[in-house]
Amino acid sequence: MKAEKEQDQLKLTLSEEEYLKLTELVFLGKWVTNSSYENEPERNPYNELEQTIFNVSRHFDLPKHFEHYETHSFFTQRLEDRMMNLVDTYDQEAFWMKLASLLAQRDVHRAMESGHRFSSDVIEQVVQRELEYEQEFEENGLRNVEVKIKK
Repeated sequence: MKAEKEQDQLKLTLSEEEYLKLTELVFLGKWVTNSSYENEPERNPYNELEQTIFNVSRHFDLPKHFEHYETHSFFTQRLEDRMMNLVDTYDQEAFWMKLASLLAQRDVHRAMESGHRFSSDVIEQVVQRELEYEQEFEENGLRNVEVKIKK
């Protein structure tokens, strides 16, 4: 990769492999930002940049990676499926980590409210509890989780 700056523009020289990796990162980044525009994905400010980067694919012979329709370029279904597998893996990992973190924070907060004094740093206690939850979830998933709904 080579980068040059000319006035107010940046020019990148990428190999085909680097370009493909860049498009995958752009796809993943836009996927994440679309959650902020769930009801209006067309308002995502990254749409135009994605198309600018994806349209460069017209200069390469990449039929396994891109399809073109009028002024838009898209990943092929095969490549999009591969990227969605990464998203699914990330979502799974993020779910378990976030759940462990929130439960650990809740537990330590409850212990502090009940007057329990910690001999070490509170953050250390939260981290320790997170590790315990992570181990539990790894071994048992949600099997031992109970949710009590107050009526």
